[in-house]
Formats: sequence, structure tokens, C-alpha cells
Amino acid sequence: GLNARRTRRRRRVHIATTLQGLEGLEGEGSGMKVVRFYAYGGPSVLVVEDAPPPRIDDAEDPARERVLVRVHAVAINRIDEKVRRGSLRTLIAHALPLVPGWDFAGVVDGTGERVFGRCDVNANGACAELALVDAGALVPLSRHIDFTQAAALPTAALTAWQALDALHVRPGT
Repeated sequence: GLNARRTRRRRRVHIATTLQGLEGLEGEGSGMKVVRFYAYGGPSVLVVEDAPPPRIDDAEDPARERVLVRVHAVAINRIDEKVRRGSLRTLIAHALPLVPGWDFAGVVDGTGERVFGRCDVNANGACAELALVDAGALVPLSRHIDFTQAAALPTAALTAWQALDALHVRPGT
């Protein structure tokens, strides 16, 4: 009911405020700020802390082209909550600690290209100043769309596309 909607809205605002609070914070030395959790549970398991930035040579599969993205916005979706609570442990075997937030928008480090995309849900997300992502999972971002709007697109757009595909909707139908 109404109280459940208000509670969900407060959680989203709290997480968005936490992420906005990362902007402008400098980690010690060459570190960065990151949001992650060490155990499954409610929102209280999320911590903001300093961490070393990811490195491209840390990628598990050297055949995949990876890039570093300086994250400007992250969308928190239902899957983020389910992963954080541990509801998907039998489907996705994450190593903890884990960085949530798989939908994001930002700038490719080194090139300055504005992009948005979705991190591999089997790996760390983008609730950090820098995220290591597959280059093929990035979409160029128009200057006419802000980072917050773009970060909200990947999962929602993918869900809509999958629904259209499941219904066999084709041009002209």
C-alpha cells in the first residue's frame, strides 16, 4: 500500500543521497570511494569506504576489452536489492565484498567519452568513482541527456525489449 511505496521511495532517496555524497570526495593517495557490502542483508549492510581503483589488467578474461569509466550516476534496481539481500545466491555466486549498482552513466577514463551501460551482473557494479566494464556494454551518451537519466535506462530498456521479443512484436505488427 501507500506505506510500502513511501518506504521504497525513502530507500531509493537514501541510496541516491549516499551516491551523490561520493562526488568530490577524495580517497587517501590513489584510492577512490566505493559503496559495497560484506554480508547479505538490508540497506544497513552498505558501507562507503576507500578502496584501490580497479585496474584494466585485473580483468578475469584478458580477451574481453575492458575500460575504466568515471561514474557520474548509478541506478539502483530491484536486482540490486535482491543481490544485496542474498535472494539470488543460488543463481549468481558473488564473491563478497560486492559493489552493487549495475546500471550507470559516466565518462570513459582517458578519452572523456560520455557513455552509459550495464556492468556484468556476475561481477562488481558501479557504485564507485571508477568502474571496470566491458567496452561492448557501453553506449555513447548524447550531450542532450544527463547522466542521471541515462543511468536509469539499461535495465528498464532491456526489460521492455525482452517483453516485446517474448510477445513476438515486429515492425508493422
